[in-house]
Amino acid sequence: MNRPNINMLIKVAGAAALLGVLGGCATAEQKAAMVEQRAAIQENLSKVRFISEEQTKECEYVDQVTITQAMEFISGTAGLEPRAKEKIRFQAAARNADGVRIVDRVLSKGQGGYDKTRLSMTADVYNCNK
Repeated sequence: MNRPNINMLIKVAGAAALLGVLGGCATAEQKAAMVEQRAAIQENLSKVRFISEEQTKECEYVDQVTITQAMEFISGTAGLEPRAKEKIRFQAAARNADGVRIVDRVLSKGQGGYDKTRLSMTADVYNCNK
């Protein structure tokens, strides 16, 4: 390797190390805020329920969320929908919403040497307790 390439390699390695150190550090205030935010989401999670199209008329639209849940070895396809719904509920709770209506489901099979089945689910998120 010639000298300029070694210098460039050292610069890139140094920058990567610096990013790793800075990216992994969070102040005590940041960590406390993350813990507080997580606790608020967990509290809201118990209030989130699935609602019908008819029930949405009584609610205020907040957002639309889409998640993708890959099939897991242990639960197989039976675990896809419950896990996807739990992720949707979490997204709703993070938005301070309490109602979720699933508007689309897509089950796709991957290609390759192993099963890459995944479920994509889209839901509208609402506030129903005005």
